[in-house]
Amino acid sequence: MIDAISIDILLSALTYMLPMLAGGAVGIYSYHAFKKRLHTVRQFLDVLDDALYDDRISEEEFRTLWSRFKRMI
Repeated sequence: MIDAISIDILLSALTYMLPMLAGGAVGIYSYHAFKKRLHTVRQFLDVLDDALYDDRISEEEFRTLWSRFKRMI
């Protein structure tokens, strides 16, 4: 049979563990959202670098840049 002391210890442990688990879940989500955003920025910069390589930006390159820029925002 579970006595009152065991229940108090269990509730105290849950009081400390639940915020840590919730914080960890939020941290993991934030990390993946940041990683996805950084990947999008990197793709935009790669397209920009390719477009500026020959000192001319064609209409196709501009459209690609514009679509990547809109996706980045």
